[in-house]
Amino acid sequence: MGNACCPHGGKRKEDPSAKYLPDPRPNITLDTQQENSSTGVVLDVNDLTSPTKGTRPLPTVPAKNRVRALYNFDAVNDDDLSFKKGDLMEIDESTQETDDWWLAVHCVTRKRGYIPSNYVIKDDTSPQTQDWWFEYDRKESDKMLLLPGNAQGTFLVREATDKSSYVLSVRDKDKDNGDPCVKHYRIRKMDDGGFFISAKRTFQSLFDVINHYKENSDGLCCSLTVACPRLRPVVGFRELEIRRDAVKLTHKLGAGCFGEVWKGTLRKVVDVAVKTLKENTMSSEAFLNEAKIMHKLSHPKLVQVHLFHDLAYSWFLQLPIRSVGPCNWKLFMV
Repeated sequence: MGNACCPHGGKRKEDPSAKYLPDPRPNITLDTQQENSSTGVVLDVNDLTSPTKGTRPLPTVPAKNRVRALYNFDAVNDDDLSFKKGDLMEIDESTQETDDWWLAVHCVTRKRGYIPSNYVIKDDTSPQTQDWWFEYDRKESDKMLLLPGNAQGTFLVREATDKSSYVLSVRDKDKDNGDPCVKHYRIRKMDDGGFFISAKRTFQSLFDVINHYKENSDGLCCSLTVACPRLRPVVGFRELEIRRDAVKLTHKLGAGCFGEVWKGTLRKVVDVAVKTLKENTMSSEAFLNEAKIMHKLSHPKLVQVHLFHDLAYSWFLQLPIRSVGPCNWKLFMV
């Protein structure tokens, strides 16, 4: 940039070819004189010696990739980062969004380490990042809200099937027999961007809807209390292949034509189901390819492979054991 001062002390001539940046606040005009409220001294903004000359607000610093913790997490490896629900962290720019583990820095402790990507969510003010937002349909919402331990008034918000409105689902008690039940209320959008459940009362945002019905039922079955608790997801292991001695087999769950399924513990902490492959039933290359494909698959209805390891005559697949009922053991009997 050139020197703004004139070399000979005279007035600088205007260059008709010069280009200047536009005023970032074209609709704001400055008075030529302003009075300091604390001293009563009148300051001329056109005076070069005035402390307010050319003073403008600093631009907002762009926010980094900040996330908020949905659950508590205790570090397993030395380079993992422990955190509590609600903690804020900044994701390293080198991290790929599709990775299962992200490199992050804790906003308070400034500690650095790896965190499971399915334990955090982007920290912003959109409804989709709030504790009460769920990507569920009506059947799944009923199932979640009716789980034991949820009190009357437990709620969640989800997108309606028409994709043009939202649904507020609330746990309540049946007035006749006292059994738990779920009531669903349509949250409609207004042309001006507002929201309403009843046309008699409108709100500027979904947050205003939730806050209002927390304070007063106002026509609902009951006042809203707390957001529906989330089921803690399975934490994927950072390494795909592990040593055989890291797993201890406890007892056999079942067997099939290609192998057996055992219950075991990983590093004496994590319960896993282990599939062992019988000799001469599948080549090592085919088994390895199958393990890698199954490791990449992630869906609530599928059992995901988290680890595998090989021996001279045996092959193992580590799968998570879900403690939701004996019927799920059939998933591992392959």
